[in-house]
Amino acid sequence: MATRLTTQTGTTIPVRLLFEHPTIAELAQHIPDPISEARTSIPRLSRKLRGTGES
Repeated sequence: MATRLTTQTGTTIPVRLLFEHPTIAELAQHIPDPISEARTSIPRLSRKLRGTGES
């Protein structure tokens, strides 16, 4: 079961976690979300006006 979850989530799930949180709802709270972890802030770009040479 832990191997299947690791394959599906891309995160290593300790077997102990399965016993400590036996329902899907409980277990889901302890599995990190790879999408939210991968999010980074988008840098703010400065606006440049065309043709005037000003920024």
